[in-house]
Amino acid sequence: MHNQNDVGNFIVHVNGESVIPDVGRGRYTKAYFGPERYQHFVNSSRGHSVPIVNGCEQLAGSSMPQNCSSTGPTTSSTCCPSR
Repeated sequence: MHNQNDVGNFIVHVNGESVIPDVGRGRYTKAYFGPERYQHFVNSSRGHSVPIVNGCEQLAGSSMPQNCSSTGPTTSSTCCPSR
């Protein structure tokens, strides 16, 4: 499992310097690959330069796949369904 909630992530370099970098990976521990995987900053949307629409992060799990279409990425569920 190497999934991170990073669909739409971008990196910006200016004059050879990373202005908006990718933070990389977290420390590989049992928890990093467990149920609390997306509580780790580097695996969540908070750890990537991705759009946060209406304060909602990308949802985790195989039930929330990202699909590419001619109009852009979409998810199979609505944002923040618990709200």
